[in-house]
Amino acid sequence: MPDEHQPIHDGRDHRREYEQDDDTEDNLDGSRQSVQLLPVVAAVVYRLVFIRHNSTSVLTRQTGEDAWTYGAVRYTDADVAFYRLFSIRFTPDVRLDRRTLVLGRRRHPTGSELDVAEAGEMIVPFSGRDRRDQLVEGDICLGPSALTGLMAWVEACSTDQIRPRRRRR
Repeated sequence: MPDEHQPIHDGRDHRREYEQDDDTEDNLDGSRQSVQLLPVVAAVVYRLVFIRHNSTSVLTRQTGEDAWTYGAVRYTDADVAFYRLFSIRFTPDVRLDRRTLVLGRRRHPTGSELDVAEAGEMIVPFSGRDRRDQLVEGDICLGPSALTGLMAWVEACSTDQIRPRRRRR
């Protein structure tokens, strides 16, 4: 007859059951992390594949920043959208209204800019207003054909022909 104070041994190794429970918990944590990373990976792939494929590759630098950012620009009839290549957003990082966009005098890269610019690329200062009516200023570095495309887009239509922007509700 077993003693009341002694546990009854049923022949199973309960330590192994506890270890299996820990393994299951670790697998669930790994699955949760994978699910959490999925939108980030999707956003990066979206930028690398779709945005880069249907846009113009550029380097941009906002006023006050030292580093150039590799990215892409897309033009619509009313605005220009800047996408940082390795951002995790699905939307543009900066969108400037075409009516407010002002381009400065183009120039050749100098000093440390030569480290990032390829042969034949030019730097053009820009300023414009984003959708929140905030002033955005910086530089854009682009090759000859991309510069021609940007200039043609800016000069292609008068601001009277641009449809007014609808306010978000």
